[in-house]
Amino acid sequence: GNTVVALSSGGQDIVGPLAQPQLALLQDYNQPLERYDDYEDDDAGELLAESTLAETFVCLNNTFGHDCSLTCEDCSNGGLCGPGRDGCHCPDGWTGLICNQSQYIVHTV
Repeated sequence: GNTVVALSSGGQDIVGPLAQPQLALLQDYNQPLERYDDYEDDDAGELLAESTLAETFVCLNNTFGHDCSLTCEDCSNGGLCGPGRDGCHCPDGWTGLICNQSQYIVHTV
């Protein structure tokens, strides 16, 4: 299939050196053509096809998170960065994007 690559800022203008760009990968999956006859006497008709785009956002420059603002330095509570530097691997007892959420329920008395 054909792939279209587009740079996006997540719907916001990129301003200043702190803004992190995103890369949006768009993949077009070809659909079979169907013949549509408009019930006229000519034999031409029309060929119609649906197009389905699948969109995936990829952060650049070893950043991650929904807005590409997190880095491996943000991993907390003993979390370590993965080999692709695209997220934190949390130790037992911790979860969340940067290992800042406890997996245990704390009851207060």
